Amino acid sequence: MSEIIIDREFSDAVEPLSEEEKAQLEQNLIEHGCRDPLVTWDGVLLDGHHRYEICQRRNIHFDTVEIELPDRDAALDWIDKNQLGRRNLTPDAFRYHLGRLYQRSKKSHGGDRKSSDQIDHLNPEKTAAKLSRAHGVSEPTVRRAAKFAEEVDSDPEMKEALKQRKPLNQIKKDKKKAERKKRIETLRESITETSPEGEYHVIVIDPPWRYQGGEMAHDPDGFRGVVDYPTMSLDEIASIELPSADDCVLWLWTTHRFMRHCFPMLDNWGFEEKAILTWAKPKMGIGRWLRSQTEYCIMAVKGSPTINLTNQTTILEAPLREHSRKPDEFYDMVDELCIGRKLDYFSRTPRSGWDQVGNDVKKF
Repeated sequence: MSEIIIDREFSDAVEPLSEEEKAQLEQNLIEHGCRDPLVTWDGVLLDGHHRYEICQRRNIHFDTVEIELPDRDAALDWIDKNQLGRRNLTPDAFRYHLGRLYQRSKKSHGGDRKSSDQIDHLNPEKTAAKLSRAHGVSEPTVRRAAKFAEEVDSDPEMKEALKQRKPLNQIKKDKKKAERKKRIETLRESITETSPEGEYHVIVIDPPWRYQGGEMAHDPDGFRGVVDYPTMSLDEIASIELPSADDCVLWLWTTHRFMRHCFPMLDNWGFEEKAILTWAKPKMGIGRWLRSQTEYCIMAVKGSPTINLTNQTTILEAPLREHSRKPDEFYDMVDELCIGRKLDYFSRTPRSGWDQVGNDVKKF
């Protein structure tokens, strides 16, 4: 029999068979022999890895056919093209092999490949068009497949799941959930590590309100909008001891969902509500009854704080940024309106002239 060289990178690029498929292939080889020749390049096996293993073990005769290719990358291209023609290819495997083809094309035109027999001598943009036509997908799908292949190759867990024909979307979701859970646990452990010193004349507090179901309620598989920080119950928020001076202005951020719970909290903290600021956002967000496009900040006072009222109104028009990040325009308004020592409670952005309290103060 011909001497066959097994290259690990080449064999890893070949789609595995299920146990049922292996058993069926072995039965066919025993009954009918190895009808199709194994394909080699410089003696290295490109196609027929499963047949070769069975034939060696069962002492079944096989033939080989040697093909000419200019280099190793061209051989890998040949394997991926061949795998794309398989009937039992999973959608993830299809994306993976398609992405690898496009990746090597970009590498080729970046100057790393010396082969003159590249994918139709095309640049990466035209290669995307060629691959899209050949495999019945869009050009953006080809480019996304390249990113997908890179992600799989850089993650051993995903690579193994691909071999086992497990759905990779679920693997990614599970990893994302685990990472978010770990982050929340880390932040929760540090939630009491920072505490303000002294008293403040101006306090902005943006409580981590807990929606129904806790931190995991906004799950990637369900309702949109995922929180990546530990939340607090209403009782936990109400029990916060605010370091307020005798004369103090408090700004309490909330959504309509918790508006009615805010006023007992203000009473408990010794503040009286004076106005409600409405942040009008340029784009609508999520919602179950109406799509939300506003957020609210209750202005409340204790004692007789100094207010520099000029043209500030109850409407704040400002752009929408990352989840839970409040607009700079709000803080500019508070700086103009309020005088004294300032504290940003549950802050996630360092700000000149403000002290911070929170477990993620440098998030943004």
